[in-house]
Amino acid sequence: MANMSKISDLALLLLLFNYCGEKILGRKRLQKIVCILKYKYKIPFTFSFRRYFYGPYSTELQYAVDTLRAAGLITEEAETTPEGYIIYNYKLTEEGKAFVSRIENKLGESDIKEQLKNALKTLLSSSTEELILLAKQVTPAYQEETIS
Repeated sequence: MANMSKISDLALLLLLFNYCGEKILGRKRLQKIVCILKYKYKIPFTFSFRRYFYGPYSTELQYAVDTLRAAGLITEEAETTPEGYIIYNYKLTEEGKAFVSRIENKLGESDIKEQLKNALKTLLSSSTEELILLAKQVTPAYQEETIS
């Protein structure tokens, strides 16, 4: 069985993109999902999250996403909402899918895959607003002071 503490953030992110189906809609949503996976579901991401406009945010996570995009493993597509906001959507490329297969083979019977899949079943059906609220509840940066 693979040691969960040795799986890299980039490998975990690729698994996340794979288990999310077709694509992840929006940076804000991605940030909250990873934050909740880390703090509530104990998925071993090492990103640190700080207080930000729309709930917990990790610069390190954004750098990791940028790295995966630069490596050609995921794509980022800008979409303008009816309200005029730009949302960045992410999905695995064919090369990214092949890389995920190698990660899954290396992990073998590791519990991390099932943990991630099960957590995502709940999170993916939640609205972005629900994810923001939950992320604030589980993130230490928000528990250090009382928010009134």
